[in-house]
Amino acid sequence: MKRNYFTASVLVLVLIVVLAIMPAKGKTAAMQAPDEVVRQFYKHDSAIVVRGTIDDDKRIKNYFDKSLGDLILADHHADESNQISFDPIADTNGNPAWTNLQIGAAKFAGDAATVVVTFTLKESGFKKKITYSLHKTSQGWRISDLATNEWDLKRTLKDLHPAGK
Repeated sequence: MKRNYFTASVLVLVLIVVLAIMPAKGKTAAMQAPDEVVRQFYKHDSAIVVRGTIDDDKRIKNYFDKSLGDLILADHHADESNQISFDPIADTNGNPAWTNLQIGAAKFAGDAATVVVTFTLKESGFKKKITYSLHKTSQGWRISDLATNEWDLKRTLKDLHPAGK
């Protein structure tokens, strides 16, 4: 009897220790640095900006602030003739496959940060540079805009969807 009690006590203690050191689900994203948010976005979910499925709608909130997220969702649900006509994540109308992806270190200004991403499009060989603007929210760092020298995603989407619809 003592042995069973001892074994059960040890198992409970191990479980408590494991639960104490494991991060709660969702907290890891909130604690990520801005450049890590962008890195995870490119690694796992960059296609959500142009795909527009229901699952993508839920995941948009993991990366984008409310303002840009709402504009992306408005674009997803708009008539095809009123949707963004290029892939802003790869800055192309063609094949979005890339190589030599480089995600720079975040540069901070208070609760705002910028992260520069560079890569080469595989099909054309064009070198691309996209600057991500992020700000700290209660959910962690979120992307508030992305831009090149030619376009700004938030402005482009606002022009297409002035009322967010």
